[in-house]
Amino acid sequence: MPDTVKITGINLSDTTKIWANGDRPLAWFDCEVRGFRLAGCVLIRTSRGFLLAQAPRGDSGKEGVRAIQIADPAVREAMADAAYGAFTALGGKEAA
Repeated sequence: MPDTVKITGINLSDTTKIWANGDRPLAWFDCEVRGFRLAGCVLIRTSRGFLLAQAPRGDSGKEGVRAIQIADPAVREAMADAAYGAFTALGGKEAA
């Protein structure tokens, strides 16, 4: 059964911006999933072409490692799908 993710806030990004690793941030969003509220997640179009939802930044004490990690791929996919739906509903378009 797919996870239900409720998007509670979203800010669209400038989709022409590309990070050094080739990924493109589409939006930052807040959501509720499995009893948790997560603020400051990011929706990314990876350089390989798929959607990725990342947990909010936090200090884990390790370079490049977020304090909150999403262990269940189904939750990560549900978050990306819900955030992309909100992104497109608000008129978000990916740069070519």
